[in-house]
Amino acid sequence: MTTEVNRQTSGTPIQGLIARPGEGKVYRVMGMDCMVLARNVDTGFVCDVMQAVFPPQSGMPAHRHHHSDEAVFVLQGELVLQVGERTVNATQGTFGYIPRETVHAMHNASSEACHVLLWQSPGVDGQAQLEEMSQLPPGPLDLGQLLPLFVKYDIEPVMPAE
Repeated sequence: MTTEVNRQTSGTPIQGLIARPGEGKVYRVMGMDCMVLARNVDTGFVCDVMQAVFPPQSGMPAHRHHHSDEAVFVLQGELVLQVGERTVNATQGTFGYIPRETVHAMHNASSEACHVLLWQSPGVDGQAQLEEMSQLPPGPLDLGQLLPLFVKYDIEPVMPAE
């Protein structure tokens, strides 16, 4: 259970929180384990913060968000990170900022798991997104089921240029 801390901001009370290791629910989404650390309602609708574990040879294909910015911080491991035209081998300590409308992708090409923190601002209700996506049947991804969820949560897949 997270520990809530009351505070005042601009005269409007909001709840702060402290998310300690292991306190959040882990969702299995597209082969990755994801845990919400802060929901948009916890941050005054400023952002969602999630921790994700990308197993070897997994990731998020090229996509963009129309309504929110995203940031990624590599806690452990290695991730091939594309932000716009730039692609790097992001190792521990690497930070990437992805403005809305920017095509980006993340892929763990290594043989070890990669742990990352992800921020989305403003948040799109990451917990609801993970909850819905985790309900998809295991096995190969069914784009017919996945695409409506992508649209609902501001994820537009981008096909590679030919």
